[in-house]
Amino acid sequence: MDVPLDGDEGELVVSEDIDDEACFCFVDKSDTGADKNGYDRGLDYKEPGLTFVTGIDIVSLLPPEISVFIFSLLPQPRTRGFTRAPHTYGWGLQDILTSSLVCHNWSRLSNDNAIWRRAYAQWWGEPTSPQPVLQKHWKPLFMRRIILDERWTQTSFQPPLSRLVGHEDSVYTVEYCRVARLFVSGSRDRTIRIWDSRTHACLAILGTPKGYSGADGEGHSGSVLCLKLMRLPTTKGARADAFLMVSGSSDRNICVWTFEVEREGAMSPVRASKRRRLPAAAARSPRPRGVTWRVVATLRGHADGVLDLRLVDTANGKWIVSCSKDSTIRVWNRETMKEHRVLRGHDGPVNAVGVQDTRIVSASGDGKMILWNIDSGERLRTFEGHERGLACIEFKDDTIISGSNDCKIKVWSAATGECLRTLSGHSALVRALSYDSATGRLVSASYDRTIKVWDSRFVGQIIREFKGCHTSHIFDVQFDAGQIVTTSHDRKITILDFSEDHEDLCLL
Repeated sequence: MDVPLDGDEGELVVSEDIDDEACFCFVDKSDTGADKNGYDRGLDYKEPGLTFVTGIDIVSLLPPEISVFIFSLLPQPRTRGFTRAPHTYGWGLQDILTSSLVCHNWSRLSNDNAIWRRAYAQWWGEPTSPQPVLQKHWKPLFMRRIILDERWTQTSFQPPLSRLVGHEDSVYTVEYCRVARLFVSGSRDRTIRIWDSRTHACLAILGTPKGYSGADGEGHSGSVLCLKLMRLPTTKGARADAFLMVSGSSDRNICVWTFEVEREGAMSPVRASKRRRLPAAAARSPRPRGVTWRVVATLRGHADGVLDLRLVDTANGKWIVSCSKDSTIRVWNRETMKEHRVLRGHDGPVNAVGVQDTRIVSASGDGKMILWNIDSGERLRTFEGHERGLACIEFKDDTIISGSNDCKIKVWSAATGECLRTLSGHSALVRALSYDSATGRLVSASYDRTIKVWDSRFVGQIIREFKGCHTSHIFDVQFDAGQIVTTSHDRKITILDFSEDHEDLCLL
């Protein structure tokens, strides 16, 4: 790490003829309150005329990498401690910004890229971008991310709203991959659609639409109620992004898909040759990215509609977790595509599941949540507190968040089973939740047709509320640093975009 240091800083000097940038203070004995013998608060006797250094820049005496590490400890994450109000961005930054004013050397140290890389990870989590993170300039990224975050809290900023239209019936579920610039939606029209999140073009329709006579048997024969994506590793220089997807349906089945989406700017040699023959204006127009897909397996075992799904890896295997209207949770081996375990304990439909490490939490219409061990099938704890059936759940770190038909959202500790707080604000069933554990931001969607943004870590206040995005019940919600995406009974997918001029930050 190349951090220039001044070799003179930190030396004890006996002359007033110095030229040093460090924060030293030369004090006459008369300034210290010393008695006539030169004693002051236990100091030993000093020779007459000797000048003392009362401050030593120890940091600059250290090897550069250690100095940088010390400075990197200053920007603490905003979520540490609960006495400070949220979104007070000076907290945690004040120390490092003040330190940069001490001297030129400290200014250089406090601007080191590694410090701001660490600060970014503390505040917003580790970057997930496949691009090399150390090659970025992290201080300006950090400052711009603060501006982006403030858009979520400032009512003066109204995010542009756009809609994806194409499904022929209610849209029940949506998944979002910012890195690949994709939305994937599932509908009552029995299809799954893949959309380009930048151009909003529909890239592919998977499955056979309801009422279509030319059925090829691939996909679902009922409503697509839930789906989950997992981005697969690709080789360096790959021309397409690869995904594993699972979808659940009212036809009682789970379809396991793989699909590839051509990356922006990538073009096969055949398509490139065809494009060169196009007129210049047409050649410059955006071309939809190519998509290929296939159904890898169809999992059968549930006796009623499949309502929610999760993909999870543990030390003991790779799993698909599903829940159903038949009151069961099933764990499937993703490598053999065989049923591994059935979990029973609910007295009503299991509407949602959440997974964290080796634990599953299930939420049911019977008003209970149950925590399970995914490897052993052991029932670890039962949560009760909602007055009516549960509709949705989020489980990240040790935090469980549930939404219910009692119009309430509750935040729980998975370790103790304690209800930490209750969030009130919706006037109808809370249908969907999306939670970011790094920031504590929670987004909820309800049958009352509103979308609410909460700060779940501090007293649970509503940060923003959005009305008028849909004309009917909202079924699902997903969000990241820059966008909120929702689906509805009104057949539309709605996007609220906070990321104007800051789209690159959302790709980290």
